Amino acid sequence: MHRKKNQTRLLKIETANQVVHCSEYEVLQRLKAQNDTDKSLAYVQEILKDNPWAEQLREYFYQRLLTLSLNHELIEKSCEYLKKKPRDKLSLSYYAAAMRAEGNVERAIPYLEKLYKLQPNDPITINALGSALKDLGHFKRADKLFDKALILAPRYGKPLWNRSDITQDPSKDLQRIDFQLSNNSNKPNEKYHAHFAGYRIQESRGNYGNAFRHLEEGNLNKRETLKYNILEDQEIERSLTNILNSDFIKSHTGVGNNSAAPIFIVGFPRSGTTLVEQIISSHSEVKGLGEIPFFVNSTVQVKNKYRLRGSLSEWLPRLGDHAWKEIGDVYLQKIEKISGEKTRFTDKALLNYRAIGIIRLCLPNAKIIHIDRNAMDVCFGCYRQLFNENWKFTYAFDELAAAYASYQTTMSQWRKLFPSFLMRISYEDLIKNFDKSVSDIISFCELEYETACQNPHENQRVVTTLSASQVRQPVFKSGINRWRMYEEYLTPLQEALTRQGINY
Repeated sequence: MHRKKNQTRLLKIETANQVVHCSEYEVLQRLKAQNDTDKSLAYVQEILKDNPWAEQLREYFYQRLLTLSLNHELIEKSCEYLKKKPRDKLSLSYYAAAMRAEGNVERAIPYLEKLYKLQPNDPITINALGSALKDLGHFKRADKLFDKALILAPRYGKPLWNRSDITQDPSKDLQRIDFQLSNNSNKPNEKYHAHFAGYRIQESRGNYGNAFRHLEEGNLNKRETLKYNILEDQEIERSLTNILNSDFIKSHTGVGNNSAAPIFIVGFPRSGTTLVEQIISSHSEVKGLGEIPFFVNSTVQVKNKYRLRGSLSEWLPRLGDHAWKEIGDVYLQKIEKISGEKTRFTDKALLNYRAIGIIRLCLPNAKIIHIDRNAMDVCFGCYRQLFNENWKFTYAFDELAAAYASYQTTMSQWRKLFPSFLMRISYEDLIKNFDKSVSDIISFCELEYETACQNPHENQRVVTTLSASQVRQPVFKSGINRWRMYEEYLTPLQEALTRQGINY
């Protein structure tokens, strides 16, 4: 994020037998070659105690914590450093990033504002502040900040993409898109933001041919930047459903934490999960927490505690009854730090669909709501978005169709195993029969019905997903069969789904 290079000063590293002096570069190369994350993080912390000036090493440490979703640790460590140096730009930046990753945008804003005051002409800081303000619904100021970032750095793609669905001047942004595509290098990572922004703006003007050309190029560019093998994801999903079969579940029944507070919302990306979370979190007893990585993190934390190694199929069956309960306990402890005083909460981490069997054992009284949607709408919805690193399959039709088929197979297995634990909602039914669907959802969650749940667009909860601007609008039927606007261009996606045996 922010780095000050120190080319001459050497690190002082004490070992059992001697004191060694070496450069930050040498240490960083050694760390990057290590496979043991726990050891490498502990090693960095020890070095930083004696070498607090080592900013490249500190950035490596912060970035590893953020990448591993160890957000509480990152908040704690950056906060410690800010107590000593309140104006440290690196710590301000990563503290804010961790808070945003936790869904706590309000607490990130003051740190981003402080960082902005320290470096008012830094485009990365300006874009980060604008993005956080956009999450909070402050679109006018966010738009001005994105505009400033683009004036300062005309080739910088992120603010162009972030601004594209709230822009007050689409004509100017189309000129900026042309500029970036003409003046950036031919490297894919320098072009895809402009193409995705071009798609959004051209679509808003009804220019679907130009819009799709941008979308196709943007996806090709983005896919070229990724290292990804879909077979690995498919194997994870097969392993989980094979291990957590009916016999396994029966033999481990009654071992989890009995809290009824969690409401998990799962589905494929762009299936309508944000809308469902808005509906439920409009209830006075429910806190909407968004896409938090806590359940996966809690599972990994307990796995590491018992030093379980190997593939998923090797270590998961070796978890004892006490460990299943411990996963639930650790998860709820993490939740307690951010959930406030409300008695129930929603967790919308979409990848939790893979872990429904684990959730059933760890939190048997939780509720799980699965949102399903027309295959073409949901797959095209993915193709037209820029995602974080969890959704690498969305940039090519063959991979997208294969991932969707694997997801449907996984969910079919869970529905057979847990018919009363899991509620399935059709997005189309939700939109067409909104009041009844809302009533059914609230009833399934064992909550008293409240009329506020019928007006999710009035919910002022922070939304940090790609739906941030959409959820502040009333519910419309225009999202159904949206893919047909591009039907003439989507034959390859239809064919890919057909090869996977998916009806649409």
